[in-house]
Amino acid sequence: MKKFRFTYLLSGCLAFVSLLGACGQSDIEPYSSKDMIWFTQQDENYEPVNEIVRSFSLYPGAETLDVAFEVNLIGSVVDYDRTYLAVVVDSLTTALPAEYELHPQILHAGQVKDQMLITLKKSERLKNEEVKLTLHIIANESFDPGYSDGLQVSVTFNDITTRPDWWTDEVARSYFGDYSKEKFEAFYNYSGRNEIDGLLPSDLRKLLLGFKEYIRENNITEADGSEMIIPVY
Repeated sequence: MKKFRFTYLLSGCLAFVSLLGACGQSDIEPYSSKDMIWFTQQDENYEPVNEIVRSFSLYPGAETLDVAFEVNLIGSVVDYDRTYLAVVVDSLTTALPAEYELHPQILHAGQVKDQMLITLKKSERLKNEEVKLTLHIIANESFDPGYSDGLQVSVTFNDITTRPDWWTDEVARSYFGDYSKEKFEAFYNYSGRNEIDGLLPSDLRKLLLGFKEYIRENNITEADGSEMIIPVY
């Protein structure tokens, strides 16, 4: 009889421990009777990207810019489109409704991953100030929110003239010369590029020699009329 009672007590303790373990796991992994959606954007180093920064000054002539965040399904893949819902967080948003457009938020049929598209719109005040748009996924008829660290994203944008990060002192000395808004816009108009990522030094030199000739042929100068210098030979 004592052995029977001990076995019964031990079974009850193990069941209680298992229940505690299950409760602990539920704090880590969200449970839902519906499929879930969350943001999973990553950079080239596989680090999460929850904020995108854009400046219209790096896209001369552009009145709108499109940005996208990756969304990811937790659940079943189906053969029809489903909408999810990411809403503007007013307390974390300074952009005006006229300065952005939210596109239909759809996880397309057969997809595990998709893109949430946002169009940024240039306004006069962006020349002097930076604004922010923040979005947060909430539940709708198709999806519940996924993991908590992937429910909110933001876009910070402006039209303030600044030297691009890649235009370093070394790049200036070896290739582009001193930065100016006029030189950057001329390079963009010539090459269609606003960055030089992925270019080998030999490719960059070839590109800059062509740009130098483009400046000469079109008589492009700095804002004060002085020569636009490209120190590549």
